[in-house]
Amino acid sequence: CYWKIFDELEALRLAVHVERSQDGSQCQVYLAGFDVEPDQNSPTDRLIRQNALLFDVSQAILTETSLSKFLVRTSKMMQDHFQAYMVIIALVDVPRREITHAILNGNELDRSEISQELPDEVFWQGLSGWAIRTGETVYSPKNMPDFRETSLSSKRREILEIGSVVVVPIISHPNVQGTLTVMHSNDQENMNKHDIHIATTIANQIAIGLQHFELQERTMRMVNTDLTTNLHNRQYFMHLLENEFQAVRSGGFPIGIFIVDIDHFTKLVEKHGEGVAADVLTQMGDRLRESMQNRMGQLGRLDTDIFCVMCKIYDHEALREIAEETRLAISQRPFHSGPLVLKVAVSIGICHIKDLGSKVSLRECMATANQMLMMAKNNGRNQVYPPANS
Repeated sequence: CYWKIFDELEALRLAVHVERSQDGSQCQVYLAGFDVEPDQNSPTDRLIRQNALLFDVSQAILTETSLSKFLVRTSKMMQDHFQAYMVIIALVDVPRREITHAILNGNELDRSEISQELPDEVFWQGLSGWAIRTGETVYSPKNMPDFRETSLSSKRREILEIGSVVVVPIISHPNVQGTLTVMHSNDQENMNKHDIHIATTIANQIAIGLQHFELQERTMRMVNTDLTTNLHNRQYFMHLLENEFQAVRSGGFPIGIFIVDIDHFTKLVEKHGEGVAADVLTQMGDRLRESMQNRMGQLGRLDTDIFCVMCKIYDHEALREIAEETRLAISQRPFHSGPLVLKVAVSIGICHIKDLGSKVSLRECMATANQMLMMAKNNGRNQVYPPANS
């Protein structure tokens, strides 16, 4: 009867409650209303702990707010469950032979740490590379030569006193997205078929997690992005801008903004139509992105033909130089829509936070930039306001 219940994760959730000690070494199991001291080696207890782990990983997919946090939490749970020497979750770009994301024992590695902990000759030419190439789970017992490893990989394993190893490819069909690796130390017993099964199941759950967070990210991008220009939409841009202003008030780097308005855009629409206007707006987004390349800042579309640029920059004159470069990048290169070649110019109003004092609000800064924009338009358009040295 119990075995039948344990086969179903949801039934297990209702029937079994496991309370773990803080270090995860001891647990109290409540089963069908009875308190049971678990036998760590019994099939029943093993199945309880396995299914509890599966349920916890499933919950992590739904409750964690980012892919990184999900992978870190899963890695920690795996290490606790297996009492493992190492648990590594590595996400890869197979065509480029690049590790894009790596978690080692619950710690996220940066690029330099990835190169140090997972060098190419160990990862790609070792058991992980074999699992990626074949798409199959790799099991390597301790103290036995393995033809799937290079001599360097085997030597590293010996130096680190690594025992049995399981490497499971993380597959989001049809592509391998990464690997889940569980390593025991040399003084631990070899992992068994139950361990391999649970590692394989967790790898499948990680693949589901990857799809979930990719869809979540795509959805958020759609919600926060203006589809015509591929810039931040007004709502999200203003949210980012408010966060930047709060950071400045807390001693962060100074910022400035400039508002960009396409000159005579209404006439362009009336003369050439909405399709041509859309092409111009799309290219305008591209030009603005180019102007901010290698610069710290954010871009947003505020209205039909009005855009805003936020720059992390020290003073007013430096901000004005960027705004002027942006204006020239737009006005000196033609825009294209089918066979049409169009000249487009913009008026720009700028405001640096230092112009208004440390206690300035976002609303005041935006109002000042908008006022400067109106002056630029009223004084002949196709210019940045205020003028240099004014």
